[in-house]
Amino acid sequence: MMTLKEARRRKGLTQTRLAGESGVAPNLLGFAERGRFRLSQHQARRIAVALHVQPEEVDELKVAVDEDARRIEAGRR
Repeated sequence: MMTLKEARRRKGLTQTRLAGESGVAPNLLGFAERGRFRLSQHQARRIAVALHVQPEEVDELKVAVDEDARRIEAGRR
């Protein structure tokens, strides 16, 4: 498991470049990297695609996907 910042740096991307490739605003990426913003599942999946990783491999992306799955499951009960 790695952080979003680690994953981005491993790919050699700046926040601005990752923002452009994922469609997620650069300021939101910065906030997410610092733990000040929780990404939506949609944002997490777009970032994962841009980084060529599975959301479960990156802490901040896994949290977003797991939370949405819990909300969906809770709505079924």
